[in-house]
Amino acid sequence: MAAGLARSILGETAVIESCGLETADGRPANCKAVEVMNEIGLDIANHRTKDISAVQASFFDLVVALTPGIAAKLKGRGITDIVNLDVADPYGKDVTVYRDVRDQLTAELRVLLEKPL
Repeated sequence: MAAGLARSILGETAVIESCGLETADGRPANCKAVEVMNEIGLDIANHRTKDISAVQASFFDLVVALTPGIAAKLKGRGITDIVNLDVADPYGKDVTVYRDVRDQLTAELRVLLEKPL
């Protein structure tokens, strides 16, 4: 959801990657995430998971961790310039939790991305 929201804020000129620390490559987005993003006109149905090892973090101007735990793990991998959000992982929860997370991400990413980096 975060990558889809970031793309909607920054547009197609920005290079945005989404990756996880504990995911298998190529898995589709959670159906509840797809549903709540469709509600606001964003289609993430073609999103596929990617392990962080497939991404060169130093290529990016900004690395955003969605939780303090993820930020700590990224720092343990040598990635030090990280913006840390504190967004709960909705996985396994009701669709209303996905909506709440979407709305929190939207607000936090707007503040973060709409100011000059």
